[in-house]
Amino acid sequence: RNNSVTVDGNGATINSINDATSSVQITGDGVTLQNINLTAATEGLRYGSLDQHKLLVTGDHDTVRNVSVTGSAAAGIFAYGASNFTFDHDTVRYTRADGIHMTGGSHDGTVINPSTAWTEDDAVVVVSYADEPISQNIVVTNPVVSGSDGRGIAVVGGNNVSFSNISVWRTWAAVVDVAAEGAPWN
Repeated sequence: RNNSVTVDGNGATINSINDATSSVQITGDGVTLQNINLTAATEGLRYGSLDQHKLLVTGDHDTVRNVSVTGSAAAGIFAYGASNFTFDHDTVRYTRADGIHMTGGSHDGTVINPSTAWTEDDAVVVVSYADEPISQNIVVTNPVVSGSDGRGIAVVGGNNVSFSNISVWRTWAAVVDVAAEGAPWN
């Protein structure tokens, strides 16, 4: 919750054992989290509340660098209303939902060299739901997707969202999906 904090894990691992409250949350502004491994069970029920995404980012000017996520009760990295954020060389694998998901009006974000593997839903996505602010001004460069039970890359709603130099392998659904969806997702 504190602002202007840097946490350098120096390669340490934080393991969650309770799916219901398994997230690490960055809610302050100007926070940097780097060089850390976040782990959880890779199998079990799929959850979806903010307390169940492995890494939740909601602040302004936050940076997530060289963070590895293995296992999650929900999404691996979940930006919800985050602004002016940077995700740099982060790896997400074996989640029970999306790999890296940006939504809730997240804006002005840069995602550099993200890597996902074997997510149980979409891999790297920007989504704008009808009942939330529009996610916008997000640039994703060099995403690498290695297996997904959903889409590889997706933009569902949003303004000024770009992906470049995409590498996607073995997805269950679309490799790249740019769309507006109706009910029930709206």
